[in-house]
Amino acid sequence: MFDLLHGVQFWTYEKAKAESAVQVVERWILMRLRHQKFATVDEVNEAMAPLLVQLNNKPFQKLPGCRASVFAEIDAPALRALPLQTWELAVFKTVKVHIDQHIEFEGHRYSVPHALVGVTLEVRATQRTVEVLHRGQRVASHMRCAHKGGFTTVAEHLSAAHRAHMQWSPERLIHWGQDIGVATGQSGGAHAGLTPTPRARLPGLFGTSITGKTLWQTPLGGGLLDRHGARYHQEYRCA
Repeated sequence: MFDLLHGVQFWTYEKAKAESAVQVVERWILMRLRHQKFATVDEVNEAMAPLLVQLNNKPFQKLPGCRASVFAEIDAPALRALPLQTWELAVFKTVKVHIDQHIEFEGHRYSVPHALVGVTLEVRATQRTVEVLHRGQRVASHMRCAHKGGFTTVAEHLSAAHRAHMQWSPERLIHWGQDIGVATGQSGGAHAGLTPTPRARLPGLFGTSITGKTLWQTPLGGGLLDRHGARYHQEYRCA
């Protein structure tokens, strides 16, 4: 069993001992203060302090020592220092790294090192931060963002090719599509217009470039890609 109020864990057979200790405090402290009136909690604490010292130093009836001596001998040496950071509620979730070197948590994407693409990781999210863990080791940490569909990216997490794609301007994207055909150029222009940031253009760029590499080498590949440019853009566009 666990006492949520006091943060103490105890076994079921110890319940009677705990209740007996509460009864002792009621008899030796609360009953002696029952006729007094207090205006603040501080006044209650001041009145209880000397009575608590007397109770802890009161000898046991059948055992040697008192509560204070047993605490100094057994409990005090086992005490540990309080943690430097206050306790903080955290939510854990298992995620998988996407091909664009990002993981998704609550609709927002956070970057991780590109060497972990395809690997299953664990997210530890607090009120302000999102930490990404791999086998218990932290591999990425970001400020938590509630913007659904957005990206939080650290450039050092991306591969060299992805960092280069992030530098593509809308004009370069349109020019690259026009080398294939008019429709693909228009699709690239629409993609650049719908995605205002370079990071948001990356999934569409990556998918369209893969399609272009596979079809462009075929005799009719350029025409096919140009004919269905809008469809490829719709398929690979960022959600």
